[in-house]
Amino acid sequence: GYQPEELQDNRAVAYASLVHPDDRDWLWAKCQSSLEARTPCHNEYRIIDRQGRERWVSERASGAYDAEGKLLFIDGFVLDITESRQARVESERLAQKMREMQKLESIGTLAGGIAHEFNNLLTVILGHAELALRDAGASAGELENLRTIRSAGLHARHLIQQILTFSRQQPSERHATAFAPVVCEAVGLLRASLASTLHLDCQCSPDTPNVLADPMQLQQVVVNLCINAAHAMADRPGTVIVSIAGVTLPEPGRAGPDLAPGEYARLTVSDQGAGMDAAVAGRIFEPFFTTKPAGEGTGLGLSVVHGIVHAHGGAITVQSEPGKGSTFKVYLPATQQRVVAPKTPASAITQTRRKAHVLLLDDQAWLLPLAQRLLEDDGYVVSTFADARAAISSVGADPSRFDLVVTDHKMPAMSGVEVARAVRMLRADLPIILMSGAVMDGLSAESVAAGVNAFIYKPAIVDELSPAIERLLPLADNPPVAAAG
Repeated sequence: GYQPEELQDNRAVAYASLVHPDDRDWLWAKCQSSLEARTPCHNEYRIIDRQGRERWVSERASGAYDAEGKLLFIDGFVLDITESRQARVESERLAQKMREMQKLESIGTLAGGIAHEFNNLLTVILGHAELALRDAGASAGELENLRTIRSAGLHARHLIQQILTFSRQQPSERHATAFAPVVCEAVGLLRASLASTLHLDCQCSPDTPNVLADPMQLQQVVVNLCINAAHAMADRPGTVIVSIAGVTLPEPGRAGPDLAPGEYARLTVSDQGAGMDAAVAGRIFEPFFTTKPAGEGTGLGLSVVHGIVHAHGGAITVQSEPGKGSTFKVYLPATQQRVVAPKTPASAITQTRRKAHVLLLDDQAWLLPLAQRLLEDDGYVVSTFADARAAISSVGADPSRFDLVVTDHKMPAMSGVEVARAVRMLRADLPIILMSGAVMDGLSAESVAAGVNAFIYKPAIVDELSPAIERLLPLADNPPVAAAG
């Protein structure tokens, strides 16, 4: 922005005065070193232009010397590289973000696969614990042991659900949700469980917009962030501030998160704890990463938050310094949809019906007798199949024989969705329940299109399968309808 004549008297001194104060010392030292060694000098540094703006320049120069080695003058140029440097920094930032996303995706895929296999094992543990508890004649000690097994199994199931949430394989039902009541309820539940020296301050702005979300998963975000804040403060007294407000984000990345411009609901959780350095802050969303001693943390809390937030189309940022606490900010897209009050659940079916006949299909042979026993104890007639084609043939031989079909999804010959399509061709009104240990992206929509009426995620068959069957049986009360063609 300066004209040449403005620097005419002593160009070197005048130009040097434009160098950013933070860059002057090291730049002068480096230039002196190059002159003494008689080597070319190349530096990138900041200057302050005539408008007071910070600009980046690239300087290349070398000295010209006489026969005695005396410096005569310096020959070189200074080039404004502000735009190209900003583009380079942005490119590096995006590349780093892509590497982080790929790393988290890989870890999530691995975790999801492990969770699927572990769910099958938990189904056996919880199922047989339930059957043992149902059997009469057990002593008080035996009953207590069985309840302990069941309690541990349920806790393990909760951990698996957190892993699936992180890997974005946990289903959710999203609808227009008022953010403030969800946050206030979560904070209210937490107050009773935290140390008396810790104060939770909840601040809810009235302009906070609605979000399209699963309320249970939103509560999980609030709870996990608050528990993380409480752990960061250890036993020291202090305050965790939880606040929500509506914000408008400008161009992507300018306000912190990489989100499209628009309206967002922002949740902020701040603590007065020990804080983190940049190295730790860069890994906190990795599953199983924890700074706590062995046995004192799973390392899943923040990774679950990360999975939920990104699955909802939002973003999460963290600001922290050692000794200065941490602040987490969650951004969720606002929605113009109005919150609809939940419908009053229909009363339970009380009329007497004939014993419903359930077709149960699963390629895991060890699961069939367990599920059969659970359903028969609940009053159902059960026919089990380990082969998908045999099950479909049985429906085709007598479409009116069964009142409902329960099928696993991952099977070697046919998937559960393919089984559903085949059953629909044989009898259009036969209710179908799909079971799966892991839910893949797009499975729900694909299953609904194939005619699936309900989903059961292993290992929840112990407490969810019979209620799901009872809800769907009214669909089978009408006379069987054979599919056209």
